[in-house]
Amino acid sequence: MVIGIDAREFITGRQTGIRRHVEAFVETLAAQRPSWRIILFIGPGCDRVPLGRTIAYVALPNGPAMFSDQVFLPRLLAKYKVNFFYSPYCKVPLFTGCTVVSTVHDIMELTLDEYRRERGYVRAALYALMCRLYFRQSDWITCDSKFTLGEVSRLFGRVAEKAAVVPLDLAPDKAGVGRVASDCLDSYGIKKPYVLYTGNFKTHKNVTTLLEAFRMLKNKGKYPHSLVLAGGEGQCEPLLRKQASESSQPVVITGFVRQNDLPAIYRNADLFVMPSLYEGFGYPLLEAMYYGVPVCSSRAASLPEVGGNAVLYCDALQPASMAGAMEQILSNPELAADLAAQGRGQADIFIKGKFASAFIRFVEVESGLQ
Repeated sequence: MVIGIDAREFITGRQTGIRRHVEAFVETLAAQRPSWRIILFIGPGCDRVPLGRTIAYVALPNGPAMFSDQVFLPRLLAKYKVNFFYSPYCKVPLFTGCTVVSTVHDIMELTLDEYRRERGYVRAALYALMCRLYFRQSDWITCDSKFTLGEVSRLFGRVAEKAAVVPLDLAPDKAGVGRVASDCLDSYGIKKPYVLYTGNFKTHKNVTTLLEAFRMLKNKGKYPHSLVLAGGEGQCEPLLRKQASESSQPVVITGFVRQNDLPAIYRNADLFVMPSLYEGFGYPLLEAMYYGVPVCSSRAASLPEVGGNAVLYCDALQPASMAGAMEQILSNPELAADLAAQGRGQADIFIKGKFASAFIRFVEVESGLQ
């Protein structure tokens, strides 16, 4: 059995939820089916992460993304006699000789006005058409959440009949190969105590509201915490850096964080905040719960599915609501401890290799092995 996986998310110096999902999926797949050959297709400037002995990397030639998707990739799938191809995106080669599985994390570029305006309405319409073609070509479509499946059903109708909700797997805990916590924090300029956000700075992440909520919290004069924004990139990054540099409050923007350093940064935080206005899944929320950090989160989109009853929710459009929820946790050690304990239990739901197990089941059924 030859499994091909699009691993172009493994860009050097960049960590995303999709990348961490693919790493977790590949490690579990290689461990559970050691007789299967797994080929990871990567682009220029990608890491070759050691994920298992049965894994090989194949580099796609340089070229425009669409050309790589529809010309280079199909040729390589045929060359290496791939039986099943997995794309962690809602885009796939339109002509292949193998079975195709794709994942939809979100379709916010079609549902959020700010992204449709940014892309342009003509390009947005073309993107919707391409999504429909990609979905038709996919033999099985996985959606991160019930929310995302609902969005796909609403916009694409019968395409959703071959879609299923399969939550993302949480990446294995690699804290043991990281650095000593104090050295790790020092290297990013982080001082305890701190409130944490991880992720990019795109508009829907709503980090500017978090900054305002943190200012309101600090103005009470009772909390010595700094705000750590672990990540970068996105439309709001220049504005956030400007606001942080001009703020009288302690704000640290770390930039890129190595995967092996994330456990220490999570575990040493007093509070994690997820202020997003839209999430197809919310991987950082899941990670924070796994590492035992009490969480304050928006109620937007899929976040309640991931957070369950283990999170203190707030109105992400209201800085005062967010600041109030943050204060409620920071001022109440018993509540913080209770949320942390519940969060770890909630996260355990997602770390059982469910995605890899569902993929294996699909492959074996389609191949007549079950």
